[in-house]
Amino acid sequence: DARGLRRPDFVIVDGAPGLEAALTALWGEALPIQRCAAHRRRNLPAHAPKHLHAELTEAMIRKKVARHDLRRDRRRIRTRTVLPCAETAPMLLRALRASGQISMRKVDGWGTLSQPLEPFALDQAA
Repeated sequence: DARGLRRPDFVIVDGAPGLEAALTALWGEALPIQRCAAHRRRNLPAHAPKHLHAELTEAMIRKKVARHDLRRDRRRIRTRTVLPCAETAPMLLRALRASGQISMRKVDGWGTLSQPLEPFALDQAA
């Protein structure tokens, strides 16, 4: 581009006429372009017959609820696989503290978090 813009890795457009064609003309057919889901949902009833609006709205709500449930299930599964043993939790806390993402001043024993854990029996029933 003459203004020094670099080619984006991925573009999300709102569906304005000509925008996708202009981006393709500027950066080529290989540029990944996706239509914004919120704009698509918002604009869909305008292109459908009025007698289908209620059915469309219900279908979009069902899809949104299903997507939310899937995200929640993925998060639960991911949490279970990320922490495979008791030693993983302190390691994760140390990493979060070292990166500055959390502050542990109000947690008892935070000052000894950098020390390795002493062996202990883990109650498997819990």
